[in-house]
Amino acid sequence: MPEQAKPKRIKKRLAPVRSRIKKNDMVMVVTGRERGKTGKVMRVLAAEGRVIVERLNVMKRHSKPRGPQSPGGIVEKEAPLPISNVMFFCERCNAPVRVGIKPAADGARVTEIIGGLNGATTGIRADLLGDCLASLGLFRTSTHVAIFNSHLDPKRS
Repeated sequence: MPEQAKPKRIKKRLAPVRSRIKKNDMVMVVTGRERGKTGKVMRVLAAEGRVIVERLNVMKRHSKPRGPQSPGGIVEKEAPLPISNVMFFCERCNAPVRVGIKPAADGARVTEIIGGLNGATTGIRADLLGDCLASLGLFRTSTHVAIFNSHLDPKRS
C-alpha cells in the first residue's frame, strides 16, 4: 500500500481589523501597562489589529554596527499595541470617548460621540459635541460641525 502524502498545512490569515482609528488621531490607552497615557497614532497595522502610538510602549532593541554611518548600540522604538486597548481621546472633554456613526433623519450618516469609558456619559453639552468631534479629527471643516450641530439641535439652524 503506497504511503499517502500529508496534506499541506495552510496558514490561516486573520481578516484585517476595521477601526475608525486613523493615523494622527489622539488616543488613550485604556488597558495594559501603559493604561491612562495618551498619544498620537503614528501608524495603524490593520492586518495585525495593532497601532503604534507616539512615545508609548517603548522597547529597547540592540542593533549591530553596520559601518561608520550606523554605529551599534541600544535603540529605543515604539512597539505596536493592540487596537482594542486604545480609545479616541477628546482633548476638550479630557476623557476617552467612543465614536459611532448613526443615520440622521434625512438619511445622511452622522458621526457622534456615544459615551465615555465603560459606556458612561461624558457630560458634554450638546452644543459642544460638534466641536469635540472636530477636535478628534472626524470633521474636516467648520461646515461639517455646523451641519452636525443642526442635526443635533434643529432650533440652532
